[in-house]
Amino acid sequence: MIGNRIQMDENAAARCRRAIEDVEELLRVGENQWEESYFHQAVSKLAEAMGGAHECYRCHYQCGLLYSRLVSYYLHTTRDKESAKRILEKALRHSQRSVELNNASSDSHALFGYTLAVQSGLLGFRGMTSGTRSKIEFERAFLNDASNPRLYLFRGICLYSTPKFFGGGVSRACRELTHAVYLFEERGRNREELGWGRAEAWHWLARCYAKLGSEPEALKVLRKAQSIFPDHSRLAQSLKRIEQAQEQHGEILQ
Repeated sequence: MIGNRIQMDENAAARCRRAIEDVEELLRVGENQWEESYFHQAVSKLAEAMGGAHECYRCHYQCGLLYSRLVSYYLHTTRDKESAKRILEKALRHSQRSVELNNASSDSHALFGYTLAVQSGLLGFRGMTSGTRSKIEFERAFLNDASNPRLYLFRGICLYSTPKFFGGGVSRACRELTHAVYLFEERGRNREELGWGRAEAWHWLARCYAKLGSEPEALKVLRKAQSIFPDHSRLAQSLKRIEQAQEQHGEILQ
């Protein structure tokens, strides 16, 4: 019986590894095209792999990440706050379970901290408890691995959306995201595993510069990013918008 159970666990683990490989590709395509159907496909594939009693922290992390991408899609693209709130509950549940299964994972703590911060923003003053818990999760993430670029990416996104009164602000976000980009590029130069988030860091850094009114810096970031990610639709769209805005501004000055 014990031997059968071990074999079942090994089979389930192998199934999860294969699913995660497929999911990472769907996540990459979904990010590039910014199309929600790829995220839903990836979630379905993971749900199938996670069937039964087997639990894998990486599967829960990937589910939490995919749901968090859907939350971002609904909040920033379709402006569907109700769908965002519904999906956020799933992102919270999976990211928290990932932490419970592997307390040493900086990625898991950072993702959980990020989803808690999003919840805090959606709830307003009623979400102050979530905001406090988010800070604790980020602290734990940094204690586990302060060189992980996704920590700075997630925290930068949170700061971008957090008012200065509550310790956020675009300037602070810009510093965090600049460091995230630096760490991703360092990992690339050292041929280390990059994982998710590299293109997202460039995208949010450009948003910071644009929000701060520094269009030349935003353009510089976006042009560099597009040379690295030529198929990334949001980077291309952001670059086109800023270039068109500058052309119109130039015509007005003339």
